[in-house]
Amino acid sequence: MRRAVDAGRLRDDFRAYDFALITRGAIADMRGAGGWHRHVQLLLEGIRGPEG
Repeated sequence: MRRAVDAGRLRDDFRAYDFALITRGAIADMRGAGGWHRHVQLLLEGIRGPEG
């Protein structure tokens, strides 16, 4: 994660705890036909850094 933050690929305030929250949220949304894909996409777009 540190390298991704340093490279500008992740927000500089992103932490390991945030990753745990994201994965829990995606797993909780795995019911139905592909809803979790959208969930993960929205989350990834939100944590991208300026070079993301």
